[in-house]
Amino acid sequence: MIPPLFHISFNKALPAYLYPRQPSGLSNPDDINKPPKESLFAENLPPRISFSPSVTECFRAIWPNIHRYFTKYKYPHYDMYVYALVKGNENLMMRPEQMTKDHKLWDAHFTREHCFLTKVKVRKVAKIRVFNPITDKKEIAKVHPYDEDRYDAVNGSPDPNIKVLRVYDATLPLKIEP
Repeated sequence: MIPPLFHISFNKALPAYLYPRQPSGLSNPDDINKPPKESLFAENLPPRISFSPSVTECFRAIWPNIHRYFTKYKYPHYDMYVYALVKGNENLMMRPEQMTKDHKLWDAHFTREHCFLTKVKVRKVAKIRVFNPITDKKEIAKVHPYDEDRYDAVNGSPDPNIKVLRVYDATLPLKIEP
């Protein structure tokens, strides 16, 4: 059975069905000089749609792609939209435990990402405000890649303060904290 899962986006009007793709802004900032397939931080995954069991874990998953807005540009906050998984094919879903074990996604144990490899149905649940975790002096979690102590711990992400600005569908659960 698939647990309640969420997807966050800057897009306030995602379609009801999402199709797999590579994430926007995908990068390996800590290992930038290595070819992607040789990088410890490479996301060796096919096109997908990523979800996590909480909004905070969704944020952890996109942090490498958006951190510059908080660290470099010092945005005080960012408004985002939360979408809940309504329907997805469990047989075409990669679970975090498997991605960690197979070295597909270095931080899957931290983000608890679930990746769907085929279209999914979503529904907009809420509009949230994510406050800048750097100016809020939130601690950046240290994470062992693939949850293995043989790798040195690296910066994961901070867990930001999140405020729900609007609920669009109260019939679907909304889980902010892990």
